[in-house]
Amino acid sequence: MPDTIYQKPRPAGRKGETVVTSTCGHNCGGRCVVNAHVADDRIVRISTDPARWRPELPPLHACARGVGQIERLYHKDRLKYPMRRTGPRGEI
Repeated sequence: MPDTIYQKPRPAGRKGETVVTSTCGHNCGGRCVVNAHVADDRIVRISTDPARWRPELPPLHACARGVGQIERLYHKDRLKYPMRRTGPRGEI
């Protein structure tokens, strides 16, 4: 097992898919180690990393919040650039 949680992308079981080890660090204190399955330069699913399982220190499993990061990343209404105020401060 490597000394770090980060690994190089590796082939997955599905054709044309690679797996990138990452963490779920947004809006969560768990910092679970997860696998991002990437196909055609897009994350297609997120899963818990079974290679991290050790009986003495079991990893946290990716919860709904972690798996939902795909929607946060690719949602049509997400902010893609910083917003600028156009009127005076406090104006709605």
